[in-house]
Amino acid sequence: MDLLSHLNDPQRAAVTLPDQSALILAGAGSGKTRVLTNRIAWLIQAGRVSPQGLLAVTFTNKAAKEMLLRLSALLPVNTRGMWIGTFHGLCNRMLRAHHRDAGLPQTFQILDSADQLAAIKRLMKASGVDETRFSPRSVQQFINGAKEDGLRAAQLPVADQFNAKYVELFAAYDAQCQREGVVDFAELLLRSYELLERHEPIRAHYQARFKHILVDEFQDTNRLQYRWLRLLADPGGVRNSVFAVGDDDQCLVEGTEITLASGDVKPIEDIVKGDVVRCGIGGGKIGGGVVSEVFARQEATELITVRTETGKQITSTPEHMHFAGYVVGQLPAMYFVYLLYKAGVGYRLAVSGQKRKKTADGVMPGFRHRASKEGGEHVWIIASFDEEKKARDHQRLLSLKYRWKSVV
Repeated sequence: MDLLSHLNDPQRAAVTLPDQSALILAGAGSGKTRVLTNRIAWLIQAGRVSPQGLLAVTFTNKAAKEMLLRLSALLPVNTRGMWIGTFHGLCNRMLRAHHRDAGLPQTFQILDSADQLAAIKRLMKASGVDETRFSPRSVQQFINGAKEDGLRAAQLPVADQFNAKYVELFAAYDAQCQREGVVDFAELLLRSYELLERHEPIRAHYQARFKHILVDEFQDTNRLQYRWLRLLADPGGVRNSVFAVGDDDQCLVEGTEITLASGDVKPIEDIVKGDVVRCGIGGGKIGGGVVSEVFARQEATELITVRTETGKQITSTPEHMHFAGYVVGQLPAMYFVYLLYKAGVGYRLAVSGQKRKKTADGVMPGFRHRASKEGGEHVWIIASFDEEKKARDHQRLLSLKYRWKSVV
């Protein structure tokens, strides 16, 4: 199969780079993940590396699954067992393989965000801590923020008695987790980093094993993730190379209001390192994230503004990604043209009408109901229309252009 025929010249040049470290910068929608996936396929097809000799890291489970699906379509290789996944998923795998060196039981359990908060509440209740002074959620954010900076409780400075209590709770929480054989998401990465940092033979093993390390959405890596990657990379660049793709131009304009975890609001230019802001934390959830760095620049560039019916708006550079959802009954009725994928069946193009399904979680829009009913693994919304005829016309055009099967 010709892996390069559907790529443009810059994409082709990036995919076929020699065995060297490289940072590929491009805007949103320019095909960065396609380049990364085709780079993996090209390296394997050209005999430069075996499927087990590379590591690729993404930021979401969905992105990792899509990358594996694309690889399966590009190459006749078994992707099971390949080191392709999220930072947390790969760290979990590494810790399972070296649980004794990491100081963990082989069957350690992973706490999700809700489980972690429940564990912190249990600890605070047992310790008689006043939750009106120290809210469990603020303690959770403090612990996760410190771990994402690669710090344990003993490494944190104590400025006053209030801060000292947070550090004390952090240490007690770590001890409780160790006794119970559980780790939270932030711990997966920190414990894996400590494993590589403290055990030179393990670090050397992975540096020699992974000839190529590939990173998607490099601009989103936090400090600890970057340091973890640095440990896997051969300092001399002899045994392996790092190939990263990212977007360095995702900016919000001066005056944009940022909501803090406390509920207070600040203009973006007043945000400083260490602030805890409300942001996406994965799994469709909103939580607190600690600002690790602040960047600002002046530039004459095109801007886009997204406005809601209630008058709220946000302005950014075109490359900034904005997330949105569709709630049945709360937004105007729409007809969605969508692409449905099911293993063993392939891709099908369809239009969701006004049908909707009531579930325990609310009302499910037509495209989600159909995907759930037919066992579809992935659904991509391609376009939305207020008239069915327009949606059907667009469906037919796409079907002819890309030769996708179409569902009437």
